[in-house]
This record gives sequence, C-alpha cells and structure tokens, in this order.
Amino acid sequence: MTDDPLAAAARRVLRANDTGRWTVPSRARHPHQWSWDSAFVAIGLAALAWDRAAAEVDAILAARWREGMLPHVRYDTRRPTGSFPGPNRWPRAQAHVADSAVRTSGIASPPIVVTAALLVGRRQPDRERRLAFWRRTYRGLLGCLEHLATARRLPDSPLVAVVHPWERGWDGPPDGDGHLVLAELLDEADYDVATYREVSAFCVNDVLMDALWYRAARDLGEIAGELGEPAPFARGRLDEFAAAFEERHWDPELGVYVDWDCAAARRVATPTAAGVAALAGGLIGVGRARAAWERHRDLASDREPVRAPVSWLVAGGLDGCAMPGEAARVRAETLDLVRRAGFAECFDPVSGAARGAGECSATAAVTIDLLDQEASASRRSSSGGSAMVPGVRE
Repeated sequence: MTDDPLAAAARRVLRANDTGRWTVPSRARHPHQWSWDSAFVAIGLAALAWDRAAAEVDAILAARWREGMLPHVRYDTRRPTGSFPGPNRWPRAQAHVADSAVRTSGIASPPIVVTAALLVGRRQPDRERRLAFWRRTYRGLLGCLEHLATARRLPDSPLVAVVHPWERGWDGPPDGDGHLVLAELLDEADYDVATYREVSAFCVNDVLMDALWYRAARDLGEIAGELGEPAPFARGRLDEFAAAFEERHWDPELGVYVDWDCAAARRVATPTAAGVAALAGGLIGVGRARAAWERHRDLASDREPVRAPVSWLVAGGLDGCAMPGEAARVRAETLDLVRRAGFAECFDPVSGAARGAGECSATAAVTIDLLDQEASASRRSSSGGSAMVPGVRE
C-alpha cells in the first residue's frame, strides 16, 4: 500500500465516517448508508482493513428486499431525520425488506456492489477466508442481479428499466418536486413497474446501469466459478444483453453512448460522463470505445461536475479498452483534483473547486485505490513489466 500523504488523509476520512456498522457517505450531509458509496468504500478498504471491507459489503446485503433488490439507501434507525429523502418517502417499502428491523428506500442503484465483492475477495490472500466471504454473499449478489434482470425487464428489451432518476447512483438527488412525485407514484404502485408505468412517463434504460449490470453479471460468474457454482447467467443471455446495449445506447449521430427513453422509444441525445463510465462494463469494443472517448471530450468535458467514483470507472474502462495512456491521465487528473480541493463530493469541471458535501467517503476510498493503482503501475514499469489489460473486446 502506498505511503503517499494523500492516502493517509483518505484513511482519516474513512475512519471519521465509520459508524461501526457501515460507512456513511458524509457525516455532515448523509448520515445513512448509500449502497453506491459503500461499495466504493469496500473497494478502497480492501487493501487496508480487509475484515472492515467485507463487513461493508455484508451491510449492503443486509438491507436486501425479499424480491432480491438492494435499495439505494439503508436508513440508520437511530437517526430517523437528517437526510433527504427520508424513510417517510417510501412507506410501502418496509413490507418488502427481508429483515423487518431494517428501513430502506424503495429504489435500486447500479449493482457496483457485485464488482466490489469480487475485488474485496481477490484482496484476501487466505483462500479459505476468501471463499467463505464469497460463499456467504453469493446468494444476495445473485438475487440483486436477477431482480434487475426480471422485475426491471420490459417486454421489448433485456435491458434494465430505471424508474427514478435517483437510481442512477452517481448523481446526487436534486431538490425538485418532480422527483418526489415520482417516488410517491412508485410507492403507491407498491413498486410494481407495470403499475407504475400506467401513471408515470419516466422510465429509461440508463447507460451506466446497463453497463454495470453486465459487468456485475460477468464478475458474479467469476465468483461462481471459484465456488464451484454453475454460471449464474448463460452466455447467450449476456450476448443478447450486449447486443441490446449497442442497439439502444450507441448514438451514431453524436458518436457517444447515451440513455434510452423507454416511454418515447428514442435515445436521450444528451452526452454525459455516464456514457464513458460505461466503458467499465466490458461490453464495448475497442474501436467504438476510442471513438466515444474522443467524442466525449469534445462534447461534454466542461458540462458537468467531476465525481471521483465516476472517474475511477472511466479509468478502468479505458484500461479495459486498450487505452492505458488515457486511463493514466484520468487517474492523475482525478488525484490532482483531490490534492487541490480535498475529498469533495464532486468538483467544478472548469475551476476544480470543491462542490457538494466535503469529507466524502466514496472520494476518499477511490483516492486510496487510484493511488494503489499508480504505485502498482510504477513498480511494473521499473521492473520492465507491462500493464495488464483485462477483458479487451475487439
């Protein structure tokens, strides 16, 4: 593990935000567990405090619904107030939670927890402990992916139907009343997508949700192989998903990957960082990935705040698509932002100034992992080795 002072500062943030049961995104603004943030915390902690990293994954799975869904927020019942949206926004959700003592939101988030579980397991050198961790988490991880693949599958596509903007995970909830109305409609429908769609026009195939579902399905397949379990998703099923992803998300006019509006049956012609973070899914070919990356930098480089977890995905996707130089630059630029502005929730795309909450756990965790990746690359370079480029698709 690197001894960079920035890593030490990141570790202090994680310790300060640790509640003993899970790590909150930010003590100041987010006092509950957000599954997206906690998954990145587990990734960052895995090389520092393996048991604590494994416990972070366990805490996410402990909030699962009987149907398999992993909610985007698990509420700390010791702090019923102090966060938006609160548990009162999801009154019917409680009946779905497997553990009646747990309070959750009523929506999902991208299944990055599956990838986190794989990476945490890989960090455990003791084979028996590694397999024990994967064995106890496997069914919960599989249930999460099956829920998204079945309960969120619309009749005309195998992709995941996102029914609320907050399900994107990486983008913080805005203050608009329209998002609260959608939450109320979803709750009134008792979280049945077909019933909800009768009264709501919001339903999208989100490019990052779909990319991370595909990656999670492959990552779970690796875990299954280590455990001697059958493949959780057949090759044909994954190929069908990948083909639908290309058909719906690739915009040939813009030259980037975008969301698909299920109600309007058309692409959402608004490029975002999610379109290049989707390279992390491992289902985009090298040629199109390079074109999308170059076009994204022309279209969207100054449009939206920079978020360290999204940059982590972008860098990993670039590596996987045979663009190691571009990946190294994204990592270096992200770490430079953190050094200059601290562990902010996000950063201004022009000035680099901190935005949103400060002392954010996901930013700190990603910083630790990015520093570790830089140190590993430096060691490989000094020994004459070359970087590994996993999962390259032609």
